[in-house]
Amino acid sequence: MVFATLFFFGLKSGVGANTLSLFFKMIRIDTHVGVSVSALRAQLNQIETLLPTFQSLCEKQIKKQPHKIIAGLDEIFFGEFIILVLMDLRSGYLLLEDVSDDRCFDTWYAKTVVVK
Repeated sequence: MVFATLFFFGLKSGVGANTLSLFFKMIRIDTHVGVSVSALRAQLNQIETLLPTFQSLCEKQIKKQPHKIIAGLDEIFFGEFIILVLMDLRSGYLLLEDVSDDRCFDTWYAKTVVVK
């Protein structure tokens, strides 16, 4: 919990070590963990230094394989232009949202073809 708090509030949200130290003291975790301002600053620096290494390690462990999707295609008309929308229906992730002049097959194909 301490490292998660340091990461999310200290690194991601910019909360200072003084405030984090006070927070840890308020929840009485200081009897189990060193929460002095200097100790927290050292931990924040160490986390920040090790994050690129951790990211690289995680990326190497990922098995790169094609992701199968169930795609939903739609066209939205706004006056004189068309917006093409392509969504992965399982995740709800928008894969394409693009303004276009037409909605013919060639246009869709050019915007959605995956180059291997």
